[in-house]
Amino acid sequence: MKLLLIILLSCTWELLQSIIAMYVLLVNCKNIKEVQRYNLSIVFILKKGSIYGLSLGRFIFIHEKKINNDDTKKHEYGHGLQSLMLWIFYLFIIGIPSLCNQNIRNEKIYFSKYPENWADKLGNVKRKY
Repeated sequence: MKLLLIILLSCTWELLQSIIAMYVLLVNCKNIKEVQRYNLSIVFILKKGSIYGLSLGRFIFIHEKKINNDDTKKHEYGHGLQSLMLWIFYLFIIGIPSLCNQNIRNEKIYFSKYPENWADKLGNVKRKY
């Protein structure tokens, strides 16, 4: 039943995010170490590359260096919930600001800024700084 819901959401409400996720998946297909399921999302663990955490609809991409930290998975799942709430506007309201924050090297500052702080809240991430 959950798999059906994932497919339905991916092919309708989150279609644009899913199309972009399929492109990211194709580009990284030889780079996938493992595939997991986390709640209503599919998590791809990547062996190398510049993606440390990326959420596009029901698809989450996490670098293997970050997967041992459960907060990363929860945080990216929080972005997935934002995607459910914001529909096609997710890419503009969350995606662009999140990409703009990528050059912030201080994690405390990064996760205190919008939209990262909202993703942490939705994913139930309790950061200890």
